[in-house]
Amino acid sequence: MFENGHLTQWFTRNKLLLVRWSLAVSYLWFGMLKFFPGMSPAEELAQATIRALSFGLIPDELSIVLLAIWEVGLGLALVSGWLLRFASACRYRAPDPDLYALFFSRTSFHKYLGFTIVGQYIVKPGLPGGLRHFY
Repeated sequence: MFENGHLTQWFTRNKLLLVRWSLAVSYLWFGMLKFFPGMSPAEELAQATIRALSFGLIPDELSIVLLAIWEVGLGLALVSGWLLRFASACRYRAPDPDLYALFFSRTSFHKYLGFTIVGQYIVKPGLPGGLRHFY
């Protein structure tokens, strides 16, 4: 089936779809974890950041559910291709709140921005921005 460069041609034709799906898996996986209290490794970081951004107006329990809905919605849009332009526009206009954690805590940069499961929440928002060069 994939002989004489057919595999290379197939990957070349489908590279954007594969990148889109890989980002979707990340959003769906970590977004679904937020629906279950205590399951997400970045739950505390996300709640603290949203609390700081909203000046404490959004309760922690509600903020993590809203973030879960946001991430799962983006993941579903990336997988399905429905509302892809809208989801992409929303993604670039409103980056993950966890990215703002770097600005609200002096220890966040050294504590979270490493090769850790929580570190991916801070690094992940920059990935789609870099992918714009492929479109």
